[in-house]
Amino acid sequence: MQFLSEVFLTKGYLTNGDDMKPIYNQEFVDAQLEGAKICFIADNLRGKDFSEKETLDVNKHIISALYDYCTVKDYKYTEAPKKVKTPVQDSLAKEAMLFHNNFQKTTLQDKINKRMQSFNILKDFEENGLYFDEGIVKLEKLITTTDIVEALNFIYSHGNITVTV
Repeated sequence: MQFLSEVFLTKGYLTNGDDMKPIYNQEFVDAQLEGAKICFIADNLRGKDFSEKETLDVNKHIISALYDYCTVKDYKYTEAPKKVKTPVQDSLAKEAMLFHNNFQKTTLQDKINKRMQSFNILKDFEENGLYFDEGIVKLEKLITTTDIVEALNFIYSHGNITVTV
């Protein structure tokens, strides 16, 4: 058993880097595999249109045309009054939107922090190092907590998606 603060992938195999001995830590490997799945999901969702814009545009057009067909035309007999300036109301609306957006960001960060608890072993490794036994394990690449946070941030910011792998 050896304490390491840095590990390497040598042709996909997890090694200690010094003498290229294969190493293994079950918790570390499990977190790496789970993190790799999350990053894979985020990478494959990038560039996708979550709004289904094309479908919505077609539906809006059909609904609008149907509404126009079924609605009796109204004639204007008088003009509507000019809109009154409401700087206080506008300011309150702007502040309310800032509060709402901040609440959404806080909720997003809470979801990410909660999900990241299963990656504490990776954070511990990045900050302090871990003990590894001799053993053979093959990984695609080493995933960092930063990679996982970025992936979760992307996934969670695109709607109510739950990531369980």
